[in-house]
Amino acid sequence: MDQRTARLLEDSNRVGVTFLITDLNTILTLLNVADAAVNEETSLRNRTQARDGYRAVLRHLPRVRPSPEEQLEIAEKLVAIKSRLQNAGIRDDAESSPP
Repeated sequence: MDQRTARLLEDSNRVGVTFLITDLNTILTLLNVADAAVNEETSLRNRTQARDGYRAVLRHLPRVRPSPEEQLEIAEKLVAIKSRLQNAGIRDDAESSPP
């Protein structure tokens, strides 16, 4: 592999990792909005979107190589999201039907 190709692959990886971390932050925001919403329909919609985003991150995660610090950040956010979804009664497994 030449130097240019290696650099392009590394740049692509950086963008992918940044994208996943941004998605995780967005998912946490959706869960915060759901917790603060007065309307139950709004809460459910935001939690469902958070679950779908969580699933998407899990699907894309194997395609990137985060640094050790990024791995820790991603792992911590995934645990927090999964816990919050479960506490809200939203199943995160692919077999679950929409609530």
